[in-house]
Parts: sequence; structure tokens; C-alpha cells
Amino acid sequence: MLKIETGSVFKLQKKLRLSILVVAVLCISSRAIAAPKVILDTDMIYLNDDALAMFVLTQADNAGMLNLLGVTTVGGNVFVPEATTSTLRQLELIGRPDIPVYQGTDEPLAGFRNMREEARLYGMPIFCGAYWDFSRDDFTDLSKRSMHYLKLNSVPPYGYPETRAKELPAWDFIIESVKANPGEVTIMAIGAATNIATALRKYPALAE
Repeated sequence: MLKIETGSVFKLQKKLRLSILVVAVLCISSRAIAAPKVILDTDMIYLNDDALAMFVLTQADNAGMLNLLGVTTVGGNVFVPEATTSTLRQLELIGRPDIPVYQGTDEPLAGFRNMREEARLYGMPIFCGAYWDFSRDDFTDLSKRSMHYLKLNSVPPYGYPETRAKELPAWDFIIESVKANPGEVTIMAIGAATNIATALRKYPALAE
């Protein structure tokens, strides 16, 4: 059985407070300089802490306090297709389908983890994210995971988006944004950092 950590609520609150703090700092800075440019990198699901962070950013973007360049999706809580669908659909529902969404990667740089073996060796993890299949109450069969954001294994709760994800991979979008705006882009990475790591491997100067 998958264990539920009661402290997860506090973690959600902590992440939301951090998101609001980051936006507040960016907005204060924007009074003296041009609106900060922001990329949100997220393993998005519906109405979770990542969604709240995106809502805060879009409201700040609406007010001209920052420029939300785009949202990049990464595997973590869910796999990239589910993260992409929920990101696009929630942007539609809040009236911001114009914000571009770029798909990243599910697979960690060191490869997918063998969760069953890890559980045998170390005990059942508290949280498995995309590695847990709630429909089967068992670890996810990676060979059967969803592979396209418009053809998920189960119907998304708010339907499929009409908006389409961009063709450019998330890491290339990050690299191009930083190259075009050196020293001006803030990346809010609130999921797994695989897209950031992939971008750094391809363009080490990203960290400069």
C-alpha cells in the first residue's frame, strides 16, 4: 500500500509560500527595472501546489509585474504527457492559453529507478510520484505509461486541452530564452530538475 505522509500538507503550504515570496521579490525588483522574465519548470497536476504557483505567476504576468515566458513540463509527480495536459488545460481554464508550454523529459539522466528493487532493499518509500499506479495499487509499469499528452491512459478530469504544446523541447526553450536574455531569466524549477540538467549538459554556459 502507498503511504500517505500527513506532513505533505505542510510541504504544499511551504512551497506555495515560497512561490509567493519569489513572485513578491521579482515584483519589487520590477519597480526599478523591466519586468523580470520567468520560466516555470514543473511536474504539474491539477490544483496542486505547482498549479497554485502557476496561478500566482500568471496573475503577476497579468498585472505586468513579470513576464512569464513559458511553462516547461518534466516527469516527477506524473509523467510528462500528464503534466503537459494538466498545464495546458489549467491555463485554458484561467484564460491564459497564450502562455506557451514546452514538453521536457520523463527519464532521469541516470535512467529510470527500479522502485520495486528499492522497496525490497530499503522499504516502501513514502512518496513514489509517477512511479506509483493508483489504478493498480502497484508500481507503474513504465512500458505502459502514457506517451502522448492527447492520448493518456485515462481520461483527464477536465478533458483534453484545445491548445497544443510547442514542438521545441523544454531544455532547448530554456537555452534559447537564456541566450536571448542573458542574465535576465529566472527559472522556477519546482519539479524534478531533469530539464535543467539536460539544458546544462547541452549548454554549460547556462549556469554563468
